[in-house]
Amino acid sequence: MTDLPFDPIQLMREHPEKMRIPGGLLTKQGPQEYVGGVPAITGTLFFNDAHLPEVREAICLCFDEYEALAKEHLTWLWREEPPEGPDKFAYSKAPAMRTMMKRMHENDLVSFTYISGKQAHDAGDWEFKVFGRRGWEAKMIVRGTSALRFSVTSGCFSSDVREFCQALEGYSWLWRSWSGAVCRAHE
Repeated sequence: MTDLPFDPIQLMREHPEKMRIPGGLLTKQGPQEYVGGVPAITGTLFFNDAHLPEVREAICLCFDEYEALAKEHLTWLWREEPPEGPDKFAYSKAPAMRTMMKRMHENDLVSFTYISGKQAHDAGDWEFKVFGRRGWEAKMIVRGTSALRFSVTSGCFSSDVREFCQALEGYSWLWRSWSGAVCRAHE
């Protein structure tokens, strides 16, 4: 690694609050009173057809599995352009993702961001974010893909790369949930 005067992995484990990066740190205004970044381990899946019911159900299945791991840490739900309701909920008061998803139409934006920040604008080590193209955008093809990203606290793993790889195997629910639903959507 580098010749740091401290072990960053040990610091993350023992004092995760010291690893928080102030919001606006690199802006002209300088640091702000919110957490702008937190070291975390993330995985990202790019996909198509977020407007299809089968794919939306696969997203819900992925969140069900993630929520089983992260529920105690999640604090906020943000939505961009929700077809109904507010764009921000305290996680404990938010309707279930599946309930909201079932009420959406093909051309509604799939946008859910569950975070673990203390304040609504704080970054957190736990995050589940999905952004899915509307039906009309998906049919244009040239508008890009949809994406699902999840993160877990970096303190979950030692510096041993094998431990991280074994943990990723444990997240195979994401790929199983996804591939089954996507295959059914394209039959």
